[in-house]
Amino acid sequence: ASDQVQVTVGDMSLADVVFPKIFSPNNDGINDFWTWENPTQFEGCVLTIYTSSGNKVYEKVSYDNSWNGLHEGKPLEAGGYYFVLKCREGQQTTGGVRIVR
Repeated sequence: ASDQVQVTVGDMSLADVVFPKIFSPNNDGINDFWTWENPTQFEGCVLTIYTSSGNKVYEKVSYDNSWNGLHEGKPLEAGGYYFVLKCREGQQTTGGVRIVR
């Protein structure tokens, strides 16, 4: 027996990404990193995360699902944070994420 499958690969747009609203970086092995599907689709984009008062606590080019709620090696407080993801051709999106400890 045989079968054929057609796979179509296309670029995702920022509107297609579901950014998780919460994560719990408490080193229990469950939900310890802020992860979203297919971050490699946004290679070269800059992710910046801010506190509610506007202080930058994280920044990474080509995000790889590696943010674990640390800033300068110390755990950030539980609460709300805001992110900006800036990409080529002026594309950007913003949103919020909550750390639960």
